[in-house]
Amino acid sequence: MFAARPKFLVIAAAVFTSFCLLLYTLSGTTSIAAFEDKAIDATHYGQEVVTGTITEGAEAVEDVIEDVVVKPKNRRRAIVSSVQTDSFAPLAMAMGYSLMKSNDLDAQDVDMLLLVREGAVNATNIAKLEQVGWQIRKMQDLVFEGVNYDDIRPWHRYNLNKLIIWQWEEYERIIFADADMLIKGDIGELWDMPGDFAATPDSWPENIQDIRFNSGFILVRPSKIEYEALAVKVSDKKYHRPDEADQAFLNVYWRFRAYMLPYAYNFNLVLFRFHREVWDNLWPEAKVIHFTTRKPSIKNKCATNPDCAERPVLEWYSWMFQSMVEEYGWKDMPIHE
Repeated sequence: MFAARPKFLVIAAAVFTSFCLLLYTLSGTTSIAAFEDKAIDATHYGQEVVTGTITEGAEAVEDVIEDVVVKPKNRRRAIVSSVQTDSFAPLAMAMGYSLMKSNDLDAQDVDMLLLVREGAVNATNIAKLEQVGWQIRKMQDLVFEGVNYDDIRPWHRYNLNKLIIWQWEEYERIIFADADMLIKGDIGELWDMPGDFAATPDSWPENIQDIRFNSGFILVRPSKIEYEALAVKVSDKKYHRPDEADQAFLNVYWRFRAYMLPYAYNFNLVLFRFHREVWDNLWPEAKVIHFTTRKPSIKNKCATNPDCAERPVLEWYSWMFQSMVEEYGWKDMPIHE
């Protein structure tokens, strides 16, 4: 009697195995649920996981693994600059290079975005700008009712284009920095600043600290609602003088509401020429250098001109520019100084 049991067990096992195989054949995709759970778990590590089509059969698991694509998560913040002509493209290259050298943008969760007027910058310069880290965003000029662009000073004519950054709600915070700047230090602490708008007091030869700010370096909290309000006010001739471009307008709009940053975040070259003692005292703390009174150039060279009032600072700029050119092997790029 006991000898018959092994035979019975063998038959029972065979029947059970056949039944399981039948179920597997009828429901080839049910075993994939566990892998879908794994894909969902991966999003907890700041990644978006996309799975491909699941096929039936023995290769199903291999197909799922091969089709998984890991995409970087969108950045929370952005640093933006703009280039309106080819002549300013090299300055934006140097600014982007200095930014990358002095800041860990991955740790800060920051994108580098460059506004370029449609058709204003040639393909060679676009390639170099991308090489130093800029993501190019080509744009048509913003048009606001009541603003006659021909009345605006030529070198400020397209500065109102920067208002577009208020529309970019995919970012929590945005820093806009003029291309004629170099980033000298870590600016990461700015992302935790309070309020919706921050900037640095302006400086003039006769006035070391203006109650108004310089709009060359601003920190904003994007909001489409705010953009619509800006668009209404910039078109109102009774509210401001439209021929004065962005700086005068933004000073009126953010009056009594702007959070004022230290000089370190817009270290104006005016201080070097007209308030040298202040410049020398604050230089070690400076984070962002703004070349306002003297633009680095291949024509009006200052670094090698003993009569240039800003020569020491332009020598420093020339050294930074030369370092960039050598690192990227741009033998055709003349040095700006």
